[in-house]
Amino acid sequence: MGRIFDACKTLGYFSSAAVVAAFSYLAFVQIERRPPEAVALRDKIGSIETVSIQTSSGEGLKFSVLIAGDKTNPAVVLVHGFPDTFLSFEKMANRLVESGYYVIAPSLRGYERSSIASSYFIIDMAEDLLAIMDKLSIKRAHLIGHDWGSIIGSVLIKLSPDRFASYSSLAIIPKFSKIDSAQNSPPLRQLRNMWYMMFFQFPWLPENIIPRGDFYLIDKLFRDWSPDFSEEERKSRASDVKNAFSDPDVLVSALSYYRSNIFALVLSHSERLRSWFSPRALIAPEILTSTEERSVPVQLIYGKNDGCQDEAMFVAEDLTKFFPKGYRILPIENAGHWMHLEKPEEVNALIIEWLEKYPL
Repeated sequence: MGRIFDACKTLGYFSSAAVVAAFSYLAFVQIERRPPEAVALRDKIGSIETVSIQTSSGEGLKFSVLIAGDKTNPAVVLVHGFPDTFLSFEKMANRLVESGYYVIAPSLRGYERSSIASSYFIIDMAEDLLAIMDKLSIKRAHLIGHDWGSIIGSVLIKLSPDRFASYSSLAIIPKFSKIDSAQNSPPLRQLRNMWYMMFFQFPWLPENIIPRGDFYLIDKLFRDWSPDFSEEERKSRASDVKNAFSDPDVLVSALSYYRSNIFALVLSHSERLRSWFSPRALIAPEILTSTEERSVPVQLIYGKNDGCQDEAMFVAEDLTKFFPKGYRILPIENAGHWMHLEKPEEVNALIIEWLEKYPL
C-alpha cells in the first residue's frame, strides 16, 4: 500500500503543479486562433476519401481516410494516436504499397469536424473502424496501431479476431495488467510521464491552454516523447496536429479520449467503483485486462527513448502466453514515441516481415 500511496501523492503533486503552471501560463500568453487549413498529402501516394458511417447510437459520422494501393491486394489498416493525425502514416503507407499492400489510414473519431460525436469510449472508436472497413469492403486485414490507435487495436483483435490476420502495436503494450496492487502499479517514472493525462482531466483549462504560444504544449510533447526526432520531421508532424486542433471542438474531442477512458482503465478492477462508469466505458478495460488468449499474432515495437512510455512498461511482464499464435517485442534504438517516423526503414522492415509471416 505504501507504493500506491506514494504514487497517488506524486500524481497529486504533479496535478497541483500543472494547475498552478497552467493558470500562470494562461495569464501571460496570448491565444492564437486560426481556421484549419485543407488537409493535403505530401507524398502523393494515394488519395484522401470521405467515408460515411452510422454509429451504434444512430449518429451519422464522416471520416477522412487515406487510401493507397490496389484494393485487390492484401489490406492493412493504420490507426493513429495523440497528438497526431492519420497523415503521419504517409511514409509507412508508401512503403506498404510498394510491397504490394492496399492501405487505409482513417482519421479517428472527433479529429475533424465531420466526425465529432457525443461519445468517446474506446469501444466507440473500435466500432468506427469496423464500420469503415465494412464500407470499404475490407473483410480481413492486417492491423497497425500507434498510441491511442494501439489501445483501440488491442481491443479490436479481441473483439473481432476473425477480421485481422496480424497486429502490430506501436508504443503501447497490447495487454494491460489490472492496477489492483502495489506490485501492478506503474513505476514512479511512468507516473511522472503521465502528468498530461491528469492535466487533461480538468474542465476548460487544457483546451484553453493548449492553443497558446502557437500550441507550445504540442511542441513540448513531441520533444519530450521523441527527443531523437529531427527538427524538420518534428515541425512537419506538429504542424498537422496544430492544424487539426485549431478547431476548438476538435481539440475538445481529442481531450475527450482521456476524459472518457483513463479513470475507467485505472479503476475498473474495483467492483465497488465499477458503478461509477457507463457499461460501454467498461468494455475496453475488460478486454485489455482479460487473461484469455488472443487468437491474432501480435508484435510490439517501441522506442527505447520514449518519453511517454517508460521502457519498464514494455518489459515488466512476458505477454507471450496471451498470444499463442505469435508474439514478439522489438525495441528500437535511438528512437522515441514516434519510432515509425524516426526510424522508418527499420520499423517498416519489421512490419512487412510480420505481415509476410502471417498472410491474409
